[in-house]
Parts: sequence; structure tokens; C-alpha cells
Amino acid sequence: WGSRGVATKAVHILDHLTSRSIEGRTSLTADVTTYNSVLHAWSQSSDRNAAIKALGLLEIMLKLAEGRADLNVQPNAYSFSTCINAFSKSKFPRKARQTRDLLRRMKKLSDDGQKNMRPNIYVYTAVLNACAYTFGRREEKEEALSIGLETFEELRQSGIGVNHVAYGSFIRLCRTLMQEKDARRNHFITRAFRQCCSDGQVGDYVLRQLRPIPD
Repeated sequence: WGSRGVATKAVHILDHLTSRSIEGRTSLTADVTTYNSVLHAWSQSSDRNAAIKALGLLEIMLKLAEGRADLNVQPNAYSFSTCINAFSKSKFPRKARQTRDLLRRMKKLSDDGQKNMRPNIYVYTAVLNACAYTFGRREEKEEALSIGLETFEELRQSGIGVNHVAYGSFIRLCRTLMQEKDARRNHFITRAFRQCCSDGQVGDYVLRQLRPIPD
């Protein structure tokens, strides 16, 4: 992960640019690419609150674009996937639920006519990763498992196409969130791997998820 200082510096640059633009001291204005660059910095940051800060910035983008007030900063799929990725890498409690909720918001915005909000493979993979790397209490893991199974099935039915990262992340979440004695464990893993083979998506990342998990 990147240094937390990089993300903080990016925020300061964005704030400075915005202030100068409002004051009429520059013709430059922040657009969605500018905001996405700051989101990316937070997604790579080691700051323990990076995910919350990324979400806060995404909310600002949504607010600015509300009612078509400033469409130059209207979030797109990359904005959401980057924010979801920040949660995926974090130790934030209930992060699987948070990423699932962001996915649902994307789908609603897309259904309401904002086609640039249509979830893509990167968004679904980031949600699956958040589930696969959920730690903590049993009930939190059970929730992450439920969200992971639901998200993977939704991806399969979406027509987007499942890639090797999504297959690998799904297999990992089944192995880490289900106990060995759980009859569903082998069923879901076997089914996913067979489909992965059929789709020609078997690679090193998928095979790594099938190796013994260290204690």
C-alpha cells in the first residue's frame, strides 16, 4: 500500500484547486478524473481510515452532481470500484456489507439512467475480495459469506463474464468463510472450478486459492 502522506497531499491539491477556481483565480476546474485520482490515492493508502475518507469523497462527488449541478464531477464506475477497493483492503468492520451497499447504489443509479454507473467486472471482483478477506467474529464472517455467494451469483447472471480474479476470489471466500465440515464448501468450490475450466479462466491466481491455507 502507498504512504498515507500521498493521499493527504492529493486532498490538499484538490482543495487548493477548488478554492482557486471558486475565487476565479484559475480557469482550471476539478473534474471526475481529478477526484478519481484522489480516490485512487486513498485506495492505496496505509491510513487505517482510508476507506472512510474515500467514501466521504465519493459522497461529495455525488452531492456536487446532484440535480445535474456539476456533471463534470459525476462519479463513474471507476469512482465506485476504487472506493470499494479501499474497503476491500481495509480492516473496516462489516466491510462486505459496505461494499455490497455501494454495489447496490451503483445498480440503482444505472437503472435510473446513469449508464456510466453500470457495475463492471472490477466492481464485482472488489466486492468478492472484501468478502474473501473478512476477519473477525463468526457472525461477521457468516454475513460476508452470504454477501459473497449472492454477489457471485449476480455476476454469473449479469452477462458481464466471470474472469480468473473473480473465480479465484470466490473460491478463496468459500475456503476461508466455510468450515471444512460444511457440506456446501466442496459443492461451491467444485462447481466454480469446473465452470472456471470451461470458461478457460484457470491460471496461477485460481490455482493458488486451491492450495492448503496456512494456519
